[in-house]
Amino acid sequence: MLQPVPLSMRILLVILALVLGLAFHSRNHQPVTLDFYTRSFDVPLSWAVVAALAVGAALGALAPTLFRSAAGGATRHPPDPGGNVAGWLRAWALTSSSS
Repeated sequence: MLQPVPLSMRILLVILALVLGLAFHSRNHQPVTLDFYTRSFDVPLSWAVVAALAVGAALGALAPTLFRSAAGGATRHPPDPGGNVAGWLRAWALTSSSS
């Protein structure tokens, strides 16, 4: 069973993340323009990269939940094609006709 992480280790990890973030920002501080048709924002490149990573991680974490609810609450697996071309075509025909 996993042991809880001690508070001193958490503080050390936070300080390490802050130092690495500051180093990343100091190397990538040139401005970029984010254009959203109606408005545009000038933000540092490092902020844009971190925001894109955060949004991607959040969407990746939500993807199983979103796709499970779209499939009616259960995940759907295609039938096993059997390893030959005819089996793959038959499996494709079965899954495309039931959608």
